[in-house]
Amino acid sequence: MPGPDVFVWVQESSCCGAYTLLHEGPEGVVTRWSRDGNRMETGRGPHLKALLMWNHLVGCHLHYRHEKRKRRVAS
Repeated sequence: MPGPDVFVWVQESSCCGAYTLLHEGPEGVVTRWSRDGNRMETGRGPHLKALLMWNHLVGCHLHYRHEKRKRRVAS
């Protein structure tokens, strides 16, 4: 948890909320949901590094709703 003097804000959230890109002071933080239902940190670093990680994760992420929609449209 950041200290009381560190401002944290959400820059982006994936379509289903699985991943979130946060800014915490001078660092970017990528979080995701864990199996037990808690948010967990997936990556942290300078903003550019966090943004690159975010882009990779979201680009590779397939959510089951998207797959169902693709199958429906293809039918």
